[in-house]
Amino acid sequence: DAYLLANRGFDLLPEMGQYVNGVLLESFTTSWEDGYRKLNPNELVFTCEMLRRARRSELEVFALDYAFTPELRRAAQVRARAQGLSTFISVRELNAI
Repeated sequence: DAYLLANRGFDLLPEMGQYVNGVLLESFTTSWEDGYRKLNPNELVFTCEMLRRARRSELEVFALDYAFTPELRRAAQVRARAQGLSTFISVRELNAI
């Protein structure tokens, strides 16, 4: 027995839903790409839409955000809380939470 999370894979949700326990929304609010940063408005709209799609699958949904500063960490926490979403916040290497 294992608990499996699909990292994104939104287009596969209908088919893979029976094989996984949850969905991980990587870079839901913040990213390490192009330097640690908050997503731009279009990216935030996109991740919100992906959250809606993931929730329709009736799987558990989690976020993974990347932050190197307290301000970015706070932005990720506030947005996740506002969406009722559990989030893990780490650095690019995923060696700190």
